[in-house]
Amino acid sequence: MRKRFSGSATAGDTVRTLAWPSADEEIRLLSEQIDKDLHDLEGLPCDLFVPHPIPSDEMLDEILKRTASKRKNGRALHLWRAAAIFIPLVLLISFGLYVNRHADIFGTSETRVIEAKRGEKLHFIFQDGSRVAVNSATRLQFPTRFGLKNRSVCLQGEAYFDVVGMNNRPFIIELENAEVKVLGTSFNVKAYPEEDSIRITLDEGSISFHNNLDHSRTLLTPGQTLAFNKQTGASRLYEQPNAFTWTSNQIVFQNTPFLEIARVLERAYDVTFHVQNQDAYQFAFTFTSNPNEPLENILKDFERVSSLKFNIKKDTVTVSVE
Repeated sequence: MRKRFSGSATAGDTVRTLAWPSADEEIRLLSEQIDKDLHDLEGLPCDLFVPHPIPSDEMLDEILKRTASKRKNGRALHLWRAAAIFIPLVLLISFGLYVNRHADIFGTSETRVIEAKRGEKLHFIFQDGSRVAVNSATRLQFPTRFGLKNRSVCLQGEAYFDVVGMNNRPFIIELENAEVKVLGTSFNVKAYPEEDSIRITLDEGSISFHNNLDHSRTLLTPGQTLAFNKQTGASRLYEQPNAFTWTSNQIVFQNTPFLEIARVLERAYDVTFHVQNQDAYQFAFTFTSNPNEPLENILKDFERVSSLKFNIKKDTVTVSVE
């Protein structure tokens, strides 16, 4: 600073001088030093002063400019610190909202129900990309967004599932007194409320059947069918190659009792069977229909191989025995 006043300061000295008074405390120290120097000069002859113009206005402007710059930089630093806290918080919330659109982590997802009426079939794609074919007289309930830990649906009726594989996020079908748990596979579930048994047939992959009555688990391999009695909890494994034919609009019976046949046809064609003679339930049939075959053709085939007679009026089928 003294060199700057005396005119002997180099460019580097000038830069250091201008950089020094950049805070209120530093300005106070500079002022005290100037006052001391002026006090020492009092009483000296005027000719001892060497005429040298001091750019005091310019220096003051520069000092104020530097001081304002530092204060501004201080405010900027506070803003950056606030941004460092606020921006990650915003990103975290945004990520959570994004994930919640695809997985219900906040438990706010609504429940959706689709129902296939008698005589119709439906196809649906879930939010995760899994597909389902829904058979006649079936009710399927599920959330609009699956949970983060699992994908759970509730089934009453029959449906064929083609599930997208997701590790650590199983697909669960809730049934009466049971459930089916899978990670990714294709399978058929038949669980109508009016029937005593639930039948699960595996097409591809592997599934785990959970018996909620005795808490047992059964693993199925492709081609296997598990029949589960909803009242007793008893289950058995067997092969049923025709379990998926309904998805191609075919009906297949393999030595099937007429009581079960009547239920299948009622759902498929939206009719009601009225059996006049209970002896009709003693019959069993093996039959494979053509895709979308009319009900009249199926019943005529039954009449050819048995003593059953069928009379169709609108949506009622009367069954008699000759």
